[in-house]
Parts: sequence; structure tokens; C-alpha cells
Amino acid sequence: MRIAAFCICAALAAAPAAAQTDALPEWSQVETVVVNADEGGPAMWQVSRGDSHVWILGAVQPLPEGLQWNSARLEKVVTGARAIYTQPRASAGILGGIWFFLTNRDAIYLPGDDKVEGVLPEPLLGRFMAARKEAGRDADRYEDYRLPIAALMLESDVLKKRGFAGDVFEDRLRKIARNAGVAMRPIADYDALKMLKELPKLSAEQNLACVNDALDDIDQLRASARPSAEAWADGDLAALMAAYRQSRFERCLAAVSTARALWERSVRDTLAKVDDALSKPGKVLIVVGIDALLRKNGVLERLRAKGFTVDDPVN
Repeated sequence: MRIAAFCICAALAAAPAAAQTDALPEWSQVETVVVNADEGGPAMWQVSRGDSHVWILGAVQPLPEGLQWNSARLEKVVTGARAIYTQPRASAGILGGIWFFLTNRDAIYLPGDDKVEGVLPEPLLGRFMAARKEAGRDADRYEDYRLPIAALMLESDVLKKRGFAGDVFEDRLRKIARNAGVAMRPIADYDALKMLKELPKLSAEQNLACVNDALDDIDQLRASARPSAEAWADGDLAALMAAYRQSRFERCLAAVSTARALWERSVRDTLAKVDDALSKPGKVLIVVGIDALLRKNGVLERLRAKGFTVDDPVN
């Protein structure tokens, strides 16, 4: 059950970028934005309609544990806000999750007596073993799981070993919300078990591509994860766009139809939440992944296409 839950959470984290099945858009395809350096801290965009205001904060995950960043501007926005909405998430109820685990073991585990390191060809096997050793894990942690799940587990383990965690920002935001007495909830909560059911349908080539993409993510995160996090913390979008690297594992998820559908649904739900928030007086904070926010055909571009006026961060 813990592995199934991990796969669901990891899939959701990447799902907002899985719609692009041909090529991953480069930052050069994203319109130029201006750095907000007046108080430091993560950059935010504002959408207004009369006396209604929505602040959009672009989130970067994972972040290094202990990352220091100035939250003064964020605290000002949260103070007096009607609500905080975090990114859509995918989950499964306990009863549904247990039933899925009991009746869909083939979606989680390799068939027969196959083992991960027994089915990986070179050079993937060598790269997988090297990353496993870097994470300080034995082969038996991953050996029974389908390749996409094993690859995501390995990527998470390596990041954890390097001191990165996926909940660093949300934990800080939750504390700010609690101190301000503001409710915090996800934009939407999706049932993600259908994504796991599709794993057995992936071809052998697609499974190997998923492992390769996860290993590529591990390689590029060595160089990009900390500079990206530090640029995000400073609100330095120019530095962030130069350092940030999109997840290669997106291409793996692009082969899963439910993940592609989830991307589109998450964008629609985010846009609907902005529109709904602007129908009531007051202010709301909405958190959107930086990739889903800034990329071509992402949230900002779609908001502007719908006629919303979006104020970029300014000096």
C-alpha cells in the first residue's frame, strides 16, 4: 500500500506536464517575465476583477530541507485571505486502496519471477545499480515492482539521500496559513488508481524508456535542483528559468492516457478556481507548479487567452 500511494503521489507531481507527447517545451518558448526583487521570496502573479484578487504562487518541488527564504510578502498575501488553494492532488481512499492492492497486484508487481535488475539491459542496469548505491539501498527494495514504479522509487530515494523533500514548501505554507487563520485545501482531489491499472499495458520499450527517463532526471538534478531551488526562494525568475530542468519522466507518463487526461483536468480545474475566486470580494492565494504555470499552453497563457489580465511580478 505504501508503494501504491508513492506511485500515485509521484504521478500527480509530474502529471501537469504530461500533455506534451512529442517534445518537451523549452523555457525559450515561455514568454519573458520580470523579476520581483522588492522583498525577496518566491515570485507571485496577481489576477484582479474589481475588489476581487487572486494571487498565484509558482511552486518548485522538491526543495532542499532547511532552505531559507523570505516569506514576508507571502505572509502579507495570506493575512486576511479567504482561502489558500494548493495544487490538485491524486489519492485513493483507504478502502479503495486496499481493494485495489488485493485485486490488481499485476498493476504493481512484475509478472512471474522477474526481478528489476534481471530484466534491465545494459547500460540501464549499470546506471540503475549506481543510482541505487548512491541512494544507499539494496536491490530487494525495488526488485519486485514494475519498472515505472521502481524507477520513481529510486528517483525519490536519491533525492531524499541528497537532502531534498517534496513537502518543504507546503509545510511552511501550512504554518503560515495556520498562524493567519486561513483555510488551506487542494484545488481538487482525484482518484488516481486508474493510472496504476494502465501500467501493465505499457510495452517493453515504454517500460525501459521510463527507467531511462528517471535516471536522466537523477543525472540532471545533480546540477539543477539546488540552483533552481535557491533562485525560486529569491524570486529570481531569470536565474530559475536558466537553471530549472523539466522532468524527463513526463514522457513516460505521456504514454498513460489517464495521466494525460489528468493534466488537462488539473488545468481546467485551476482556471475554474481562479474564475470562481474572482466572483467573490476579497483575496485568495492559489499555488501552481512553476512548470505548469509558465510553460507553453500553461496556466498563465490560458488565463490570458480567456481574457484575464495577469500582472507579472515587477520591480
